[in-house]
Amino acid sequence: QKWIDQPVPALGGKTPREAVRSKRGKKKVEELLKFFENIEERRRRAGESWYDVNKLRKMLGLRE
Repeated sequence: QKWIDQPVPALGGKTPREAVRSKRGKKKVEELLKFFENIEERRRRAGESWYDVNKLRKMLGLRE
């Protein structure tokens, strides 16, 4: 959850919270979240602990 307020190189050094303010940044954040979601889904299916990426989407005001 701290991730949304930490600068991310893939977002040009912006935080995800800052990036979602622009259309381009929002798209990049969505791409990152989809990447994370795929990783977490594999973990869930393997019976490992996993994180619900939709929590991040909600915190950023994005659609699930």
